[in-house]
Amino acid sequence: MDGPHMADLLLETTDLDIIGVLRRQSNPNTVNYAHLIKNPRFKIISADITDPVSINRLVQEHKPEYFFNFCAQSHVAESWIAPVMTFEVNAMGVLYCLEAIRLYCPQCRFYSAGTSEQFSEPIYLPMDELHQQSSKSPYGSSKIAASHLVNTYRKSYNLYAIHGILFNHESERRAESFLPRKISIGVARISKEITGGEVPVPISVGNIHAKRDWSYAPDFCRGIWLMMNQELYREDLKAEEYQQESYSKEAICKLREYVLASGSTHSVKDLISLAFSAAGHEIAWQGEELNEKAFVGNNCVVEINKEFYRPADVIYLHGTSEKIERELGWKAQVGFEELVRRMVKHDLKKIN
Repeated sequence: MDGPHMADLLLETTDLDIIGVLRRQSNPNTVNYAHLIKNPRFKIISADITDPVSINRLVQEHKPEYFFNFCAQSHVAESWIAPVMTFEVNAMGVLYCLEAIRLYCPQCRFYSAGTSEQFSEPIYLPMDELHQQSSKSPYGSSKIAASHLVNTYRKSYNLYAIHGILFNHESERRAESFLPRKISIGVARISKEITGGEVPVPISVGNIHAKRDWSYAPDFCRGIWLMMNQELYREDLKAEEYQQESYSKEAICKLREYVLASGSTHSVKDLISLAFSAAGHEIAWQGEELNEKAFVGNNCVVEINKEFYRPADVIYLHGTSEKIERELGWKAQVGFEELVRRMVKHDLKKIN
C-alpha cells in the first residue's frame, strides 16, 4: 500500500526516477502499481530484504538518493504464528539495508517505517516522540529493534537514517487481510446481498472495543517525504550541510524522528458503524461481549469470533503529530470519516 502511494507522490512532485523492489513471485500481485508500469520513470526490480546479497547489489548498482523501506511482516496476529520470520524481515532486513548503505552509498537517505505498536502501554495521551517504547507482540518488538538499529547506525556512521512512527493508516489499496479493508469489502458485499434480497453472511471480527488512531496513507507519505528532507523546512538546520557526499556528525545529530497520527481515536465498533452508514445502512448493536452482534433490520451483519482475539492486545492508541506540524508544516488532508467513506465507496464500485 505505502510504496505505490509514495511512488505516486514522487512521480507527481519531483523529477526522481522510482525503483520499486519486490520479492520474486510466481504470480505477482500488481494491482496497486499497475497504473505505474508504463511510466518511463518507474520500474520494478527483484530483491529480497532478507537476502543481504541482493540488497547489497541493489544499493551498489543503483546508488539511490532515497531508500524507503516499507517492507514488513506487518500482520500483528501473524507475528505470534511466525515470530522468527517477523524479526528476520522487520529487524534483520533493516540491518541489511543499513549495512548496504554504509558500505556502498553512505549519502543515501534511509527511511524505516515504525509503528504505533511500539507504544503498547500508554503512559500518557496523546503519545508523542518521547513516549516510552514497549510491545505486546513480536511485531511491535521487531519494530522497536529496527528503531534502535536505525538510531545506532545514524549515530555511529553519520547516515541520514530516520525511523518515523506511523500510527494506523489505511487506503483503498490496503490488503484485504487487514481489518479496515476486511470491513469495507464485507460492507460492500453485504450491501449487495441485502439489495438483492439475499440473507447476508455476517462479517466475523475480534475485539470491537479496541481503539486505534486511523489516518489516510497518502497523507502519511507526504509526512515521510518531509521527514526525509527536513533541513529544507527547519530554521535550525543549514541545508548546505546535507548536500554533501557524506554527512558530518554535527549535521546528522540534529535530525529528528517524528510521529504521524490523526490526533483522534476510534473503536473498531465505530469503524464498522461508519462503514455501514457510508453504504447507506444504519446498524443496531445487540448483546454483550462475545455475544454482541450488529443488525441491519432483521439481518445479522457482524458477529464476534474469539479466534480473532490476540494473545495480548493493544487496547488504546492515540497519537499526536504536533511536532511535525509545527516544525515541518505537515497537515492531514483526509479525516477518519472521509477515509472510511472512500474505502467503502471503492469497494462498492468494485463489487457492483
